[in-house]
Amino acid sequence: MSAKPLLIKVRNSFYALHLEESDRDLVCERLNSFAEDEAKPDYINIFIKTVSASSGLFSEADNEWEFKRDKIIFSSYFTRLVFNPNKREMRGFFRDQSQEERPLNSVMQAVNAALRLAIEYDNREDSIIVHSSGAVVNGAGVVFTGDSGAGKSTIAKMFSPEEVISDEATMLCAENERVTIEPMPIRHDGKIARFPPNSPPLKAIFILKQSSKNKILPIKKSAAVNFLLSGLVQSIPLPEHTRRISETLLAVVGQTDCFELQFTLDGGIIPLIKNMFSK
Repeated sequence: MSAKPLLIKVRNSFYALHLEESDRDLVCERLNSFAEDEAKPDYINIFIKTVSASSGLFSEADNEWEFKRDKIIFSSYFTRLVFNPNKREMRGFFRDQSQEERPLNSVMQAVNAALRLAIEYDNREDSIIVHSSGAVVNGAGVVFTGDSGAGKSTIAKMFSPEEVISDEATMLCAENERVTIEPMPIRHDGKIARFPPNSPPLKAIFILKQSSKNKILPIKKSAAVNFLLSGLVQSIPLPEHTRRISETLLAVVGQTDCFELQFTLDGGIIPLIKNMFSK
């Protein structure tokens, strides 16, 4: 492990990544826009290590949780995360893969999985993380969600790179009667997310539906709640945490306009969206 961690800031929290030297070079290159090396007083230490598939650490099932007195443990086929909130420390173990099986951005995805759990726990009082893409249009934050394959990444590519802040997961924050949008640090494609200078206000939630025509239709907030519930990312299944997630979700939807977005693949929907937030 490198003696010098990479520090990542999300909202007002810092996360210190401790990586094997070969992985640190790659991650540091990707994170150079906001990695910091000076110490912070209250960061979560995240130790990332690749281990053999025969180690017995991984689950053959998907997304298993275990709760011990001082630990939260998440296991899947590729990942095992052991998080001690009291010590503010996480150990992340990732299944070693052959060069043929291993995606080029697997190190970034490994870091992303650990960061998501730490960020979700750290921001559990007023935030949710949703499978969605997000953009900022004339200062207004908008998110796009829907069933798997609905087009979250597709519609993100229709905006300019300067407008897109997330392509797969977005944090929605409800604080002091204000709802804002934040990216996850690492995008689905392994690239670094663009962090706006100030947290943009969330102005619209769009439920995606590919169609032969471009239409924006208001929908009931209950329908938006159901879609967002089904799209929550790695929600920690503790009773108190689940209650807070539900309260935050209702606050986000209650203060945000919700629409069904029917769109074609030619990009014709983008002017209609931008027109909604023209100054």
